[in-house]
Amino acid sequence: MSHIFKRLSLSILITALTLSAQFSTNQIEIHGFLSQGYAYTVNINNLSMDTKNGTFEINEAAINFSTDITDRLRGGLQFLSRDLGKVGNNIVMLDWAYADYHWRDYLGVRIGKIKTPLALYNEVRDVDALRTFVFLPQAVYDENIRDFSFGFQGAAFYGNIALNQWGDIDYNLYLGTFNIPDPNNGFWNNAFTDMSNLASPLIASDSVNIGQMVVTDPEIRVPYLWGGSAYWTTIPGLKIGGCYLYTDQLMATDLTAFSQVTHSDGSVTNESQRLHFDVDVTMDDYYTLSAEYTINNMTLTAEFHNRTYQVIIPKGTFFNFNIAMNRQLQGYYGQATYRISDWLEAGSYYSVYKDYIGMDNDKPSWQIEQNDLCAALRFDVTPSWLFKLEAHRMDGTDLVLNVENPSGLKENWNLVAIKSSINF
Repeated sequence: MSHIFKRLSLSILITALTLSAQFSTNQIEIHGFLSQGYAYTVNINNLSMDTKNGTFEINEAAINFSTDITDRLRGGLQFLSRDLGKVGNNIVMLDWAYADYHWRDYLGVRIGKIKTPLALYNEVRDVDALRTFVFLPQAVYDENIRDFSFGFQGAAFYGNIALNQWGDIDYNLYLGTFNIPDPNNGFWNNAFTDMSNLASPLIASDSVNIGQMVVTDPEIRVPYLWGGSAYWTTIPGLKIGGCYLYTDQLMATDLTAFSQVTHSDGSVTNESQRLHFDVDVTMDDYYTLSAEYTINNMTLTAEFHNRTYQVIIPKGTFFNFNIAMNRQLQGYYGQATYRISDWLEAGSYYSVYKDYIGMDNDKPSWQIEQNDLCAALRFDVTPSWLFKLEAHRMDGTDLVLNVENPSGLKENWNLVAIKSSINF
């Protein structure tokens, strides 16, 4: 029922925006972008891409429409086609669609599929023209979860509060749900594979040797989320603030365990067992603290990010009691960019990502953290055409998807990325 409601709500919104624009004397603004990239790594397949062999499966194309329906009411929508290895596969999707009623500078309301105000750059991360880098620092802007964290479906209150000589504050308060994409690829496929690895020792025994666990019919629902952000602009060029998010995710799948069973007479048979697996994931401590300072042609940025999960396997899945586990992830980075000329910009960042729950197990430290040193150049060939080149030195693999690297992981690895974009 919730899926039907969301689709119906978006259909009504799009129809209303279209009809309103047709009967309005205001001009419809049409913009978009097209980009193509290439990535190559040594030793590791990065994200959901076959980067060890080099890949061109990095592209985006989008077109958006917006119009002023009345003096205070504005509407818009964007269609996006995106490919990042096994994610996206250039399926056209509704990236965002909203109606925005701007009542006062200090209070406005948006409804629809809205960009999520997470950290400084999440709302503009799909527009290459607004950043120096091909990949934003993954310690805060994890590309694995972009498809569902970029936008939520619901409502938001926003505004700008003037503080006179003390500057001003931009704020957002929102409530809604995430639309989870296909769970059979990319990040979610890795998550369900981790679930099967977690279940394997629970059903194994001295007489049952688990050979393979197969995930079938995975499903993810986000019943609700809520959050907010606030950024204070004080002295000219300085912005400080942060964001917070609370959400609940319900994951379910059927697991088929293929095993060898040793019987009391010593005989061995190959058998399979199908099990239903439920997990409730509550993210109750998701926040980012941010600071950005621009002076002349230089911009300095630093952000710290924390994610704390409570993972509950409900009673009846494997045992007659609940199983609860916690996980904490933290990341931070420092970044500097400098506009050298009208056509050339340079930038660099260093990011650190750590899995603090992983520190309690037997994995080596480099598998539960990832450090990234990046250097980049951006060439503005024309006002609407740009070209980017960047290199990364990586230490650790905590953001690497295990399912994309069945032959194992390497501690130290390099990434080179190239990307060209056209905006209109």
